[in-house]
Amino acid sequence: MVPRERGHTVATPRRYLVWSAIRPALRTAQVWSLLFISLASPTTKLPSWHAAYALLVCAFILAMGGCFFAEFLRTPPERESQERFRFFVAVPGYFGCVALVLLWVRVAGPWSGLWARVDELEDRLWGRGVHRLPQLRRRTRFTAYVFVLVTIMQQVIVLLRRLPPSGLYEWALLVCSLGFTGAFNFSALLLIVLSHALAECFRALTAALQKTARQGDGQIPTEAVEGFRVLYNEVCGLTMAVDHCVSPVILVAIFTDGLYICRFVLLSLAVSAQNWYSSAVVTVCFFRFVCTLLTASSVHSEWQTTKSCLHRMVPCRGAKEARRFFMQIGTERISLTALGMVLGAILSYEIILVQFQLQKLKLVFSSH
Repeated sequence: MVPRERGHTVATPRRYLVWSAIRPALRTAQVWSLLFISLASPTTKLPSWHAAYALLVCAFILAMGGCFFAEFLRTPPERESQERFRFFVAVPGYFGCVALVLLWVRVAGPWSGLWARVDELEDRLWGRGVHRLPQLRRRTRFTAYVFVLVTIMQQVIVLLRRLPPSGLYEWALLVCSLGFTGAFNFSALLLIVLSHALAECFRALTAALQKTARQGDGQIPTEAVEGFRVLYNEVCGLTMAVDHCVSPVILVAIFTDGLYICRFVLLSLAVSAQNWYSSAVVTVCFFRFVCTLLTASSVHSEWQTTKSCLHRMVPCRGAKEARRFFMQIGTERISLTALGMVLGAILSYEIILVQFQLQKLKLVFSSH
């Protein structure tokens, strides 16, 4: 390799600039596609201008991506063009943060209605005046304190590293870093609280079924079948409502954590120097990623427990409600959509990352 002379600027490799443009473009396209899907869903009664607005911003992002590559292929990567390139690369990340804000605005509408349904289920599952979910919320306070502490530490570190900003690009990067850090931590905390609440509802339903079966020698009385069916439908309906409302936000948060973890692992394999800040960020992302997956999977596991408990019971003969109830249980599958889609997304991200880092890995390993 030719040593760099004093005062001479070495051009950045082209694949590095291309990857710097593609990485935020992938994240932004993912965020806006989820936003468009959630707004254009036939089950969501929203005015048509929401979908038109999402399409307009998606077209703007695509046009900006085309300008990236057109400018990059037309001019050699000099220092001034690199600064302009870095500035435009920050713009998709900023719009991704705006998309997360719009997703949270969409969630804010039915939010009070969801908690009202939780309160009604609380009266039906444990009896009027018996409150179990507030105790659950008190148990999750420790988790909330941990997330708040981690968020404050991350924000302080970001401010110390980014301040004072030298230009408009640095300001945009600071806003994106602060916005994404707070949004991802809050999304993970929200998923943990909601998953615990839904899992607790399924546990209470299972306990009520087991108590009724013990009193009836393993059979569900005919007069109790309809009540259990209504209660089961309410719990499942609440789970699907929460999934429809919060799933796009949770999906974005989990995808981004998986992307950062995969990128950190690939850069570590390439014997790239990792500073303490990158190691701390990937540690936070890893624990947040694991906690969200475990809590999201608890909803599906508790539903499976309720389903197996119902299958072990024998309905009374001649009860049409019982037969209809058991047929309904056999055809349903209750789980959070974000958990079901995250594995495929992580695998796709791994493929993308390997394709763009493969040449770099070959060069590094061949030089050793």
